[in-house]
Amino acid sequence: MAEPRGSRGNGRTVWRVADVLHEVLAGYGLNRRRGQLELERVWAKVAGAELGARTRVGRKCRDQLEILVDDAVLLHELVGFRLEELQQKMQAATGGRIRSLRFRLA
Repeated sequence: MAEPRGSRGNGRTVWRVADVLHEVLAGYGLNRRRGQLELERVWAKVAGAELGARTRVGRKCRDQLEILVDDAVLLHELVGFRLEELQQKMQAATGGRIRSLRFRLA
C-alpha cells in the first residue's frame, strides 16, 4: 500500500494522489485492463486494417505477446513469412516491451 508523506500538524495524514490512484486502479484490476487496451491499439497499428481484422491480441507473458489468428492458412503465413517483420515493428512501437510474438489459432 502507498506510504503516507507525513502529517500537517493537525493530525491528518497526507497522501500523494498518484499513490492513492495507483492503489485504487490496482484493486479493481484496471491497470491490467488499461495495459491490454494499449497493446490492442499498438497491434492494430502494426498489423494494419486487413490483418488486424483477422487477428486479436491474446495474453502477454513477460516480453512475449500472443496473437490469436482466425484461420490456419493465415497462421501459417504469419509464422512462416511475416514473424520477423511484425516482431521488429512491435519492438519499435512498444519501446522494446514486446520482444517476441507468438501466433495461435483462435
